[in-house]
Amino acid sequence: MGYERFIQPNTSLFLAAGLSFKDSEYEKIFGVRTEAQMRFHVYTLIKPRESHRLYFAPYLLNQYYETENTVYDSYGNSIWQTDTFDAFGGGMLFGWSFSFANRINLDIYTGGGLRKTFNYDPSQNTYYNDDVFDYGYSGIVPRLGIDIGFWF
Repeated sequence: MGYERFIQPNTSLFLAAGLSFKDSEYEKIFGVRTEAQMRFHVYTLIKPRESHRLYFAPYLLNQYYETENTVYDSYGNSIWQTDTFDAFGGGMLFGWSFSFANRINLDIYTGGGLRKTFNYDPSQNTYYNDDVFDYGYSGIVPRLGIDIGFWF
């Protein structure tokens, strides 16, 4: 869930927060994500029923995860291993915001940045493969997304 507030006609602050939850036979995950963006709108076209905005936005991101994975010992017994860690990141996004029908907003963005994970132990995660989609990944991260929202 996100909230965007215009500070000046061409500058807005975007705040977002979200939860992640997964509960399967082999893996349990709980996560909290917070993000802040300062959006600078470099092109704005406002018509009576629609508007277009191009922007760039530096961002800061924080993610907190609690993971539990099923691990088997040498006797074939399964046990749950728990890991808790934080990830911090920052970077730059470039996007296009399109509003139509006076209230509906479509936001498409791309970009990337850096991410660093703290207190993550890869030996606790049997599925760890050190790619961009892994929860404990540290390094360069691409971003691509589509948001749909409402003006009020």
